[in-house]
Amino acid sequence: GHNGAGKSTTISMLVGLHPPTSGDALIFGKNIVSDIDEIRKVLGVCPQHDILFPELTVKEHLELFAILKGAEEDTLESVIINMADEVGLADKINTVVRSLSGGMKRKLSLGIALIGNSKVIILDEPTSGMDPYSMRLTWQLIKKIKKGRIILLTTHSMDEADELGDRIAIMANGSLKCCGSSLFLKHHYGVGYTLTLVKSAPTASIAGDIVYRYIPTATCISEVGTEISFRLPMASSSTFERMFREIEGCMKKPVMSMEISGSCEKDSYGIESYGISVTTLEEVFLRVAGCDYDEVECFEENNRSLIPESVVSLPSNDRPSTKIFISFINFIGLQCCCCCLITTSTFWQHSKALFIKRAISARRDHKTIMFQLMIPAIFLFIGLLFMELKPHPDQISLTLSTSYFNPLLSGGGGGGPIPFNLSFPIAEKVAQNVKGGWIQRCNPSSYKFPNSEKALADAVEAAGPTLGPSLLSMSEYLMSSFNESYQSRYGAIVMDDQNTDGSLGYTVLHNFSCQHAAPTFINLMNSAILRLASHNMNATIQTRNHPLPMTQSQHLQRHDLDAFSAAIIVNIAFSFIPASFAVSIVKEREVKAKHQQLISGVR
Repeated sequence: GHNGAGKSTTISMLVGLHPPTSGDALIFGKNIVSDIDEIRKVLGVCPQHDILFPELTVKEHLELFAILKGAEEDTLESVIINMADEVGLADKINTVVRSLSGGMKRKLSLGIALIGNSKVIILDEPTSGMDPYSMRLTWQLIKKIKKGRIILLTTHSMDEADELGDRIAIMANGSLKCCGSSLFLKHHYGVGYTLTLVKSAPTASIAGDIVYRYIPTATCISEVGTEISFRLPMASSSTFERMFREIEGCMKKPVMSMEISGSCEKDSYGIESYGISVTTLEEVFLRVAGCDYDEVECFEENNRSLIPESVVSLPSNDRPSTKIFISFINFIGLQCCCCCLITTSTFWQHSKALFIKRAISARRDHKTIMFQLMIPAIFLFIGLLFMELKPHPDQISLTLSTSYFNPLLSGGGGGGPIPFNLSFPIAEKVAQNVKGGWIQRCNPSSYKFPNSEKALADAVEAAGPTLGPSLLSMSEYLMSSFNESYQSRYGAIVMDDQNTDGSLGYTVLHNFSCQHAAPTFINLMNSAILRLASHNMNATIQTRNHPLPMTQSQHLQRHDLDAFSAAIIVNIAFSFIPASFAVSIVKEREVKAKHQQLISGVR
């Protein structure tokens, strides 16, 4: 089939790469949709394009796919060597694939398809890119291994199809047009016979006279120099014997050739040789595939185009030398015109053409538009917006509250347990006015610090003789109850008895893992004492931590940092634009488009 006829798509469905939209196919009675895993065990495929690993050698490729096909380990080495020898890669068996030529890669792909004794082998244009010698060797290999196997082969070469195909199917526009042996297709779709005669001189007309006398429906399909070809219909085969006898008789008799001067000489024969052939498979393909190709019309059109207008317009009695001179003048004029056209292809014309090409490519390549326009703009907008919304240090004001502690607690807005020493009556009253957590009674603990006498002396020295023992007792309780609650404890309260003047004393123990634990719990106790003294449960003291205003030098440092950040954001955003132009250049170099432009005159 022609390019785009559906050959590779059909193969992709047969091997399970593409699911069929409708219809079905059976391979050894197994369905290609539901039983494709079973089919692949006996399937070998040579794809249209080489799918190989550049870093692996020929031997490693064959070894890999032989193991995948289930080759025995004791015969693996011999199988690999034999296959490499059969496909003509024995001398390249340890060469990495990236160093192989295109034809050698096709040989390796063919070897991968054949290895493992596959029963069904699908070859998608296996000889494309091979030289004639390698192609013939591949044909011999396919003929050799086809016994006991089913081989499905696609090709553009009519000679290859005629040589290898037991049955030949022709596809066109996604459908199967015909299928049969080569002889059947030639007989059924043939256009007749092709008779080729070699004349003794280009002006000898006896060949055409003989053919038209016996077969009036014959058509001349080509005439080049002394060789002339005719297409003969199938029904005229009964007259071939008499026509051939006359042609052979004419080959033995001289004919008179007229010179321009008018003299006659017996210097040539009418026909030197002839040959006849049946319809070729290529002609069958052109007819079946629906190609609008008429060899006779093409021949007549070529004959008309070869005659210059200046020669046609001359009178018939003009001398040949005059005709040749005028034809030469026309040829020189055409060359001069071409040179003028080339010299006017200036730099600006090339630039305009390349710009139009780049604009069309960019319009159809959405990724390029995104990288050139959208992503830089979005990145720049987000970066500048982030800088604009970034809070400044002198604008942060933190309200000290226990609601930030244990925020996942349900109800109460956080807080958590507050260990509290309730050994004095006043402590009970203050604890009832505490908000922002729940009271955890400090009970006597069995835990004792090592060297308890020194620990007691340190506590008395820090908090006094009355509060010191209570402080030590709270510390021992905190150590012993460390794992009793899963909530974190950020502060503990130890209260002294009420003084004679009515004042209260307390000590806050805080967790160093929280930066603001100490002032927060001090504020919590002061608020509780306020509620107790004012008998107002809604009374509270709000404490904030507000940093000092920034100095002039700090403002300058912040301004420099913002300017540097803005420069980085702008550079990153606009770096996408030149990078996007580089993508198209790399693509053109990869697909060799730069070479095509270079040989077309672009510098």
